[in-house]
Amino acid sequence: MSLLSKPSDKRIKIMFVSLLSLIVLSMVLLVNSYFSIEKRINKSAEDYLGKTNDYAISILEQNIEKYYVLLQEQSSELIASLDSNDVDKKELASLSAITKDEVEGLFLLDETFNHKVSVRFNDQAEFSVNQLDEEYLDKDKSLNKFLENKEIRNGKEYFLNGLYYINLYIYDKKSQKSIVAPINLQRLYKNQIKNGSQVYQGYTMIKNSDFVVIMHPSTNQINLNITKDRKKNYPSFDFHGLEKVEKIQQNQEEGTIYYDSYWWDQEQPTEAAKMSVFKWVNIGESRWVVATNSDVKERKGLTAENLLLLLVIFIIIVIVFILFIFILRQYQHQYKVYIKYKESEKRREEERIRHDLDLKIQQESKLETIGIVSTTIVHDLNNILTPLLGMTKLMMEENNEDEALFSDLESIYLSAKKGQELSGNILRFAKLDNKEKRDSDIVEAVSEGVKTIRPLIPKNIELDLQIIDTNYPSISMEPQDIQNILFNLITNAYQAIGKGQGKIIVSVSKEKADDSKKNPFHFKNKEIIVIKVMDNGPGIPKEIQDKVLVTPFYTTKDETGGTGLGLFVVTSLAKKYGWEVKLFSDENGTTFSIRIPI
Repeated sequence: MSLLSKPSDKRIKIMFVSLLSLIVLSMVLLVNSYFSIEKRINKSAEDYLGKTNDYAISILEQNIEKYYVLLQEQSSELIASLDSNDVDKKELASLSAITKDEVEGLFLLDETFNHKVSVRFNDQAEFSVNQLDEEYLDKDKSLNKFLENKEIRNGKEYFLNGLYYINLYIYDKKSQKSIVAPINLQRLYKNQIKNGSQVYQGYTMIKNSDFVVIMHPSTNQINLNITKDRKKNYPSFDFHGLEKVEKIQQNQEEGTIYYDSYWWDQEQPTEAAKMSVFKWVNIGESRWVVATNSDVKERKGLTAENLLLLLVIFIIIVIVFILFIFILRQYQHQYKVYIKYKESEKRREEERIRHDLDLKIQQESKLETIGIVSTTIVHDLNNILTPLLGMTKLMMEENNEDEALFSDLESIYLSAKKGQELSGNILRFAKLDNKEKRDSDIVEAVSEGVKTIRPLIPKNIELDLQIIDTNYPSISMEPQDIQNILFNLITNAYQAIGKGQGKIIVSVSKEKADDSKKNPFHFKNKEIIVIKVMDNGPGIPKEIQDKVLVTPFYTTKDETGGTGLGLFVVTSLAKKYGWEVKLFSDENGTTFSIRIPI
């Protein structure tokens, strides 16, 4: 007779009250988790915008410095060429190609600082003589200051023909002549900043000390004061948010602002709740505020998605406990979560550096969010499994004479215990540095790890342990970490071998690391312990060997349910101790080596 036909009223009431208590506790934990996640996501968003803003500032400073150094290094040759009737066309064409269309051209000023000759560049890496308008000099209010102080590198920005420019100043002491090079700030912005990859909706803009826009995705916004001029163009819009921004930026060198405004890069601006990170920067005689903003609602969407995930887990918990009460013998439920990430498409070679930086920031942000969510869920699940284990143990003691019932209860108890151990491992991995390390026997830790996983190995695969040397010193570590590394590597090995006959060898040995470049600095001329996991599987294709160790969620085992986290866990644990992970693979098999300095 089944268990459900026998339960006493008292036992059912106890279980029902326990269920209600667990549900209430789960709701409290869910609410607490929501606010905690929201706070951390906001902090992550601020960090992301801050790094993006700093990147834009570095791009501005580096490119202006690059052009200044380039002109300074070639100043003598350029002055000699421009000062003669025989213009060096090859040299100027080369300079035009390097500066693209960001440098408008060159002015040559004589000893009395009068305009002598000019060269205009174009976007075809070509140039024309004496076709650069003198307005580039007349509009520059800082030019007189340069005439008095030859150490000034560039002047203050000025407005000409719908765009903003700054002039670079190069003074040649030998000839006492000067070169003035106008830089088109909007082209510099478009080429170097605007075209960078954008993970979230938003953009970077630059204003001068009068809060007039000098660089912006939309040229219609250039030379507009962010409040006064926009009020004239859009009299029905609400400008309280921008007035708040202007007031804060007047009084702070840098900071983060939340405010209501509009997307000014659109033909018809739409309302938006924005988060903006800003910083003031001085470039020569110019003082600018660089601000990067994004959509707050888009960021908040991450919180809503995480809350939805928590609610789904909560509903699953309720269903599992109801089934546990009413259909205990048929208790079978599996959780399967598939998370797939796609790598960003390959950028053009000249944009590779910006792409890698954005991709790294995006990945760190997502991993941080996933870590927060997974840790919270596992913690809640562990709190629920604890009373389940206790109640099941109690029922086993009360029904030890009923063999069938006792066997079913024992299966439930062992499954719940396994789930509790798994959740504990996940919590340990999420807090890698919190547990104090201790000196441990490396051979004992490896042996215990192999012994633990041996029962899980398919019968068609042989697992062999080889301890090659003796007298191994103790290593400062957590033994569970080396066992976790072995578990992931051995699991990968037997999954790669598949259903055919195969062999996995785990070996421990010692060797001497030389001082060659292939060894990290802290390995050189030291004795090291090498733990190898070798299999005779089909091997790992060369084109993905660089990805499998460092890219989370990267897997080639979609059909078998691979998560892509196993090898990432291995490299993360090795990095925690300063160990090194080596991979060698061909058609005869794969070898992973964990190298530990003594």
